[in-house]
Amino acid sequence: MLYVERWLKAGVEQEDGSIKTRTKGTPQGGVASPLLANIYLHHGFDKWMEAVNLQKSI
Repeated sequence: MLYVERWLKAGVEQEDGSIKTRTKGTPQGGVASPLLANIYLHHGFDKWMEAVNLQKSI
């Protein structure tokens, strides 16, 4: 998660070479968005659904 945090906080290089700091979110069309969505869906949603289905079968 350390690298994900660094990736999200990294600045964006502008055409003139300056670095603009990012204050929130991921850039539109960036590769981090689908990666983070898949991590959330696996570790958050899927695990939650497994727990809910186990409770219903008891």
